[in-house]
Amino acid sequence: MPLPLSPLKRLPTPRALSHQINRHMPLMLKRKLLEPQFNLIFSEYLEAGDFELLEGRYISLKLRDIELELTFTLVNNQLRLVDQPGEATILGDMAAFMTLARKEEDADGLFFQRRIQVEGDTELGLGVKNLLDSIEWSVDKSPVGKLLLRVEHLYRTRLATLKPFRSTASHSGRAAA
Repeated sequence: MPLPLSPLKRLPTPRALSHQINRHMPLMLKRKLLEPQFNLIFSEYLEAGDFELLEGRYISLKLRDIELELTFTLVNNQLRLVDQPGEATILGDMAAFMTLARKEEDADGLFFQRRIQVEGDTELGLGVKNLLDSIEWSVDKSPVGKLLLRVEHLYRTRLATLKPFRSTASHSGRAAA
């Protein structure tokens, strides 16, 4: 009798899962989950008016490897998630954004290594990149940010070293008797 498939083999990849969640999650739910987190992380700088360059403008953050794109604007000194294309897009993979969030490298270093790129209105995109580089912020100021850092750490330290499950059953296409 063949062994059952490993539960890990049946799980969708992070990219596929993120894509499905992003595609099917209504904007109102994304707003309820994400806006408070971003506004908490940047609260000091939002109150000081440092994000005014986003007033009436739209910036997208695009995580290519997990097919997630979020577009923000500034309304009443609060970051607001919107359902429209950004005038500028800051692109990178999850690892590059996490490197930035952990303050392991600055935005300029990631930009010059082409791990983070700016498309569209480069003045707006570079303005946001420079703002993020010039202020002291940490994703661990928010509960979701802390969770994201833990999951990312778990992946880097434990899950990345797991070997795929391999059945010892016959692979001839027939079940073993």
